[in-house]
Amino acid sequence: MTMTLNEQINEAQKDYIFFTKLLKKIKAIKNPTEGNKFAEKNCLEMIANLEVFFDDIDYHTQITFD
Repeated sequence: MTMTLNEQINEAQKDYIFFTKLLKKIKAIKNPTEGNKFAEKNCLEMIANLEVFFDDIDYHTQITFD
């Protein structure tokens, strides 16, 4: 089953909120372990991927309406 663009955007927004909150919690840990550093790196990577997705949507929206 394929998702519509609106469903993909909603899912990406939920994921973005989840990963930004998780990253904030990880950074608040006083004595980070290697696992925490790994989780922080993965969160940053996921957030970057989601930002690219949102930028692509913004770009295509601008092209469509210009």
